[in-house]
Amino acid sequence: MDFSLLPEEVLVNVLKMSSPTTVTVAKRLNKKLNRIVERNHLGKPRVDDFNVEMRSFLGRTRPVGKLQLKNSTKMHRRVVVTMRRKHKSRQIIEEAFDGPSCSNGTNVIMEEMKKVQLYERLSFDGVTADTEFFNMLTAKWNDMSFVQSLSFTLCHLKFSEEQMLSLLTRTACHSLTLDFCHFEQDIISDK
Repeated sequence: MDFSLLPEEVLVNVLKMSSPTTVTVAKRLNKKLNRIVERNHLGKPRVDDFNVEMRSFLGRTRPVGKLQLKNSTKMHRRVVVTMRRKHKSRQIIEEAFDGPSCSNGTNVIMEEMKKVQLYERLSFDGVTADTEFFNMLTAKWNDMSFVQSLSFTLCHLKFSEEQMLSLLTRTACHSLTLDFCHFEQDIISDK
């Protein structure tokens, strides 16, 4: 029986229940299966801990040892994405950008999130969470239904109350941590 002659919905359901290695093998069989796997983001490895750290730092414009007549530093941004699977080693991706813009950092986070299936813990440190960031988290390709712990530390949250509720309902969140965050709107109060 030729597997590729089945309807696309059946193939998607079968491949969703298969292991990532089986999906990778099926992807190599023919172009139709490859397109189905790519279009539906199937066969992604499971990641138990997905951590994003974003920091701003001042970098020197001249090498060390040269005379610095005035304050000649340039603002840079660094994004570090750390992923860990259960009983496996950590995988660290580090990117640096010029300027204080956070859109490049959001693109790096999005590309790394597209490669994996998120489980258990999702944490952000120093991220500016605006509507673009919210749209990335709630995109169709980003299945966060297995995330049990959501953590924001030193983040600038520009979410509305409806967006925060939408984000929390997309997860199986048992633990929500908000440490030293700045809110644009009064979503949570300690009074």
